[in-house]
Amino acid sequence: MTVKTTRKGTQVQPMTRKQIEKVYTLPSFERVENSRLVKIDISWERKYLAMVDIPELAGIPFYNGRLCDGRLYCHRGVHSPYQAIFKEIKEEGLLGDILEISGMFNPRLTTGSETILSLHGGGLAIDLNAPWNPWGGPSAALGETGTLLRVLPIFMKFGFVWLGEVDPMHIQPGVAIHPPLKVAADPSGKKTKLTEIGRAHV
Repeated sequence: MTVKTTRKGTQVQPMTRKQIEKVYTLPSFERVENSRLVKIDISWERKYLAMVDIPELAGIPFYNGRLCDGRLYCHRGVHSPYQAIFKEIKEEGLLGDILEISGMFNPRLTTGSETILSLHGGGLAIDLNAPWNPWGGPSAALGETGTLLRVLPIFMKFGFVWLGEVDPMHIQPGVAIHPPLKVAADPSGKKTKLTEIGRAHV
């Protein structure tokens, strides 16, 4: 698939919020007082979030300086796409373009909203190379350190979209090419509990 990528973003119509919720299932949550963080439904987290092996990312630093051990904590519905994406990035000789894993699971509200959960809160979106692609832009251009423009067509091939100058570090599921995730009911039968999760699981 050929995807045109410009600094305005990738030219693919992203899914609506309702479509994303239908395909992937997002958690219920409570907002932490005086904070943009939220408390995620712990039974949802146990069902839908898990570590996934992505060996290509081993040794790449997170935003906090910690080195990735080749695993990411994210929504099970994007495990296979992320594995395939980073495998192809490496095969194309572009892994050196990934300088930092700037964000993954982060239970918080979306930027600019007081009520809407960020897709990072659902473990779906990923931020890459934030120091070179700050929120609000400008993004790093082709040939510049930190550019994502060479790897973005690979993300797009697997149904992801880039937000361009609005949030140039941010990549998220954008095309409903993955079937709805089927998850078995919580075998414990316990009542849903809420837990506050920090950014430890970037």
